[in-house]
Amino acid sequence: MAKGGTKRGGRTEWSIGGLVVVVFCLLYLYRAPIGFLDVLELKTYDLRMRLFGGELDEPAVAIVAIDQESIAKLGRWPWPRSRIAAAVQKLKGAGASVVGLDILFTEPEESSGLATLRALREQFTRLGLHKTAKGARFSKAMKRMAADLDNDSRLAGAVKAAGNVVLPFVFDMSGRIPAIKSAPPGFITRNSLPAGFIPRGDYPVEPLSASDLLPPVPAIGSGAAALGHLNRFPGRFQDGVDRWEPLFIEFQGRYYPSFALAVALAHLGMDTGSLRMGSGPEGEFIELGPAVLPVDSNLGMLVSYYDAEGAFPVYSFFDFYYNKINPDAFRGKVVLVGITDVGLGDAGPTPLAPLYSGVEREATVVENIIRARTVTRPWWAMAAGLAAIVVMGLVTTVVLSRLPAKGGAVAALLLLAAFVGAVFYAFALRGLWLELTHPALLVVVNYLAVTSRRFWFAEEAKQVAEVESGEANKLLGLTFQSKGMLEMAYEKFKRMPVDDEMKGILYTLALDFEKKRMWPQAYDVFEHIGDASYKDVAARMERLKHIITGPGARPEPRSAAGDTGLITEGMERPTLGRYELIEEVGRGAMGVVYRARDPVINRYMAIKTINFDGVEEQMIPQIKERFFREAQSAGTLQHPNILTIYDVGEDSGLAYIAMELIEGRELDKWIKGGKRLPVKEALAVAAKVADALDYAHSKGIVHRDIKPANIMVTKNGVIKVMDFGIAHVQSSTQTKTGVVLGTPSYMSPEQVEGRKLDGRSDIFSLGIVLYELLTGHRPFKGGNITSIMYNIAKSDPPPLRSYNQSLPECCQRLIDRALAKDRRRRFQTAGEMSSAALACIKSI
Repeated sequence: MAKGGTKRGGRTEWSIGGLVVVVFCLLYLYRAPIGFLDVLELKTYDLRMRLFGGELDEPAVAIVAIDQESIAKLGRWPWPRSRIAAAVQKLKGAGASVVGLDILFTEPEESSGLATLRALREQFTRLGLHKTAKGARFSKAMKRMAADLDNDSRLAGAVKAAGNVVLPFVFDMSGRIPAIKSAPPGFITRNSLPAGFIPRGDYPVEPLSASDLLPPVPAIGSGAAALGHLNRFPGRFQDGVDRWEPLFIEFQGRYYPSFALAVALAHLGMDTGSLRMGSGPEGEFIELGPAVLPVDSNLGMLVSYYDAEGAFPVYSFFDFYYNKINPDAFRGKVVLVGITDVGLGDAGPTPLAPLYSGVEREATVVENIIRARTVTRPWWAMAAGLAAIVVMGLVTTVVLSRLPAKGGAVAALLLLAAFVGAVFYAFALRGLWLELTHPALLVVVNYLAVTSRRFWFAEEAKQVAEVESGEANKLLGLTFQSKGMLEMAYEKFKRMPVDDEMKGILYTLALDFEKKRMWPQAYDVFEHIGDASYKDVAARMERLKHIITGPGARPEPRSAAGDTGLITEGMERPTLGRYELIEEVGRGAMGVVYRARDPVINRYMAIKTINFDGVEEQMIPQIKERFFREAQSAGTLQHPNILTIYDVGEDSGLAYIAMELIEGRELDKWIKGGKRLPVKEALAVAAKVADALDYAHSKGIVHRDIKPANIMVTKNGVIKVMDFGIAHVQSSTQTKTGVVLGTPSYMSPEQVEGRKLDGRSDIFSLGIVLYELLTGHRPFKGGNITSIMYNIAKSDPPPLRSYNQSLPECCQRLIDRALAKDRRRRFQTAGEMSSAALACIKSI
């Protein structure tokens, strides 16, 4: 073909270019079917943010961080609120402009000592003992002690005395209407704006609406200088990255500012009543005195992140609390107090980092508002993106139709570089987010389409000749076979003459098909060899024929539903993934367990297939995805009392877990038929299991299905907790009528009631196991599943001594606390339960 192409070729290239432009315009306007382009655009936005986020020369915000060091030295979180009160007083004394407590105080701090002291004082007064001189002095002393123990009052007093503290609250955005819809407290509403804040007219504004509100404790919140919501919406973007701040949320006809906005306004000497909303060429904005802050139609803003490292001065709470920081570091600044220890959960992904603490994120938004610096996506950005697609498509079509392949590549790269540079320039200098992905990708696709068309016919004959050559087919087939693509390998091998070398290759391929239990394909390959006397081909074909056509034949039994048995006598040992299955060692409702070998490192292990039989068909992908995610997390657990998980995978639709191979018996076999363990032995088992659970909980993993069948005692007497990461599959398994399979005897009340679970649910289940080990009976019984579940949620178990009079009192105390219906009254960690069990052993 000539450089410019024939007239017919030019017309064809114009047709290709026009078709590409039309396709990309449709993809741009109707984004839903092609979500990956939007994700790619978000990634380019994040790249722009990382490149041009900028540095802060003199940040207005400083952070007092509740970090790992502080928690290690001052004790586990949450701390007594008296400590927060002391921090507020110190910051006020240091001259902080505003103190923002990025901590929720939605519930009173519970203190058993305070409750006891108040009850004692009431009884003292009721008996009239306070009327005597000594009684009056004693009553005043009790009052002083109660004040010392009332941390909420101390924090409330500090907040009110400081006069510059901003507190957060949260909205319920679920859309569920509460049973009693009451107005929020006055100290909340005084920070809000009426509906008239949005002028009537053509303002296309629709703020997010909340269904309920969770305010701070009134005694604390009423003394705050301002309050703001702490709701975040990483789900606004489909990749879950936090890029957006809702400056206002509507609730019961009023608009409530965000925590960051409330903090920034307090620093600027403004309040919400001084805000005004306007509209300009680039869209809506909020007036902050002489400055303006662009907002979108939901009254939100795109967060402009600064450099991830060192954007703000961060001081450890421990160093600040013990006066190791110069107070001048806080003078005149906004000081945010919040958690930076990502282990406590207040962290999420941002354009700059996969984990960014919540308080640093709030500091960024506060700084954005104070400086009126943000990223905007103006109303005309959509039209500009569409125009860029059309222009870039036309230009590339014109240029490529007149240049050879190399010249066209250079021209396309220059055009692409110019466009990307213009988009980056608009972001860096004006803070404008303009569409990059669709126009840029169009240039690449248009070049590939036009160039491919030019060389298609010239290269086709050469490519076909190369692919169809015998040696190429053999090499391709062997490559496919090595990668497990057996059917594609067979397609290549069938084009080869069957000589002695090819018989060996085909024989190996047939054995690979047998290992994958693909019986018809294995039979077809043996038949293609065409020589029944070659090795044991005739015998293998006979066995395969019986399997395929015999009674109860199941040619390819692997499926998402489950495993009905993979090992077939007389056939090659089957494989799951890379693992060779040796023998079946057990089976149950969840699947089949095999003894297996990893041929790569020659390690023997157990392989457990996961049975999804009974799960609603449309739910299988969702349940399977969660299974892989949680099993991978459980694979990180390394503890002597937890069964080690080596690998998790899927082969031909069958999910499996590769785990440590141990010999022993499950705990339910030891107590079968009402048998019970000796007291010390039962307590030792509970202590070991609790120690394992405490370790798992510290990694953020909850078992959800602690029961005797999931606890194994090895031949050496070692306790092993099994089935981490797969309990939700059992809980998701349902019959066609929707009835949950399995017994609920070891569930916690929150499991029965469908509430969110944490480690305390496992503690309750372990308490049931210990009760059964000590007595030979389960604590909650019933004639059916419904009555058992009711007793778990509402009834107290019979005392231990009603079954075994010899049990010590410490066992009853341990059981009472572990089986408390209110999880706040249980052991708060499994480590506490382990310590209590060991202490009971020592006392016996």
